[in-house]
Amino acid sequence: MKSTLKKTMLAATTLAVLAGTAAAKELPIAVMHALTGPVGFVGTTMANGTILGLEEINKKKLLGEDTIKIVVADTASDRNQAMTLVSKLASDNVLMIIGPTSSIESLASAPVANEKSVPMYTQALSSDIFKSGPWAFKAMVGTDAYMKPVSKYVLGTVKPKTAALIFDRQNDSTVTQKNFFKDDIVKGGVQIVSEHGILGTDTDFSVIATEIAAKKPDVVYVAAQAHVGANVFTQLRQGGVQKGTPFFASMNMAAPTLSKLGGEAVEGVILVGDFAPDGSIGKQSTDFIEAYKARFGSAPDNFAAVGYMQAQVVLAILKKLGPNATREQIRDALTNDVKDVPGVLGTGNYSIGPNRVIDYTPVLLKVEKGAFVGVKP
Repeated sequence: MKSTLKKTMLAATTLAVLAGTAAAKELPIAVMHALTGPVGFVGTTMANGTILGLEEINKKKLLGEDTIKIVVADTASDRNQAMTLVSKLASDNVLMIIGPTSSIESLASAPVANEKSVPMYTQALSSDIFKSGPWAFKAMVGTDAYMKPVSKYVLGTVKPKTAALIFDRQNDSTVTQKNFFKDDIVKGGVQIVSEHGILGTDTDFSVIATEIAAKKPDVVYVAAQAHVGANVFTQLRQGGVQKGTPFFASMNMAAPTLSKLGGEAVEGVILVGDFAPDGSIGKQSTDFIEAYKARFGSAPDNFAAVGYMQAQVVLAILKKLGPNATREQIRDALTNDVKDVPGVLGTGNYSIGPNRVIDYTPVLLKVEKGAFVGVKP
């Protein structure tokens, strides 16, 4: 009798386990970034951060027995390839796309995401992606939110009378950051004595550097990608801009590439970022830093942290929606239901407010001994 009872219980337990296994679902999420090409150095760390976050969800069983299937795709920094990939990934039935990397790729592929009805959650700064329809979302705060801490610091701490501006005129994010910064400091009484638009492919800035050195501005602001900015700052110093002249930069330069290429020329540069890589916002940040180092063999940068935060948002949404989440439900959640998600960006809380506007507080950073450290505004 006891033997029969044990067999019955064992059979029931086995069936329950098998039923649980059968019920477990695999949820396909695409990580689509520029892993190669001109912005590959940014896209790779963004993708790494997201992959780490999604892997942790699976490893820690944060969705129970359900798992995320990570589908990685490379746009190669090409807008046309990004468009093609969005169409393909939508046909492959991914629940959502995290990426692409740049505003150029995102502005081109957002209409495709809307046509195919797949949520696209990009790291691009440009809010123009919203014009394509309700399926496109940003992961980072608006340009005005980035520039406010910088202009406030310039006006309140440095108190300059004159400024020189250099910006990549082909990049929507660098143009808008420059415009917000310029408007703020001009309203604060600063005179712009030099303003130059450059191309991201330019390498010789000696003429600009000589002109700026001759005008002796109190501050110099550069808005460009990190590898371009490092070259600009180096040539400004070589062109005669005094070492004591404060340098400020756009958030695009919040990457190790700035110090690796700029060396001594970028020491003291102040900029704004989404993430304090010295772990100054608390344990959640330091845990992420250690996990990233263990997984990828290097410290995370600003953009890796953004990617990781996106994975935390995905987790928060899927925990609420459950295993049968649809694209429409994810779209609606990204529109209305992301509130105070704890994470590694800014001061620690992340929300998406009305009109798909991202809400967190960026951090002010300074280059010291080749590393970014937090600065009190």
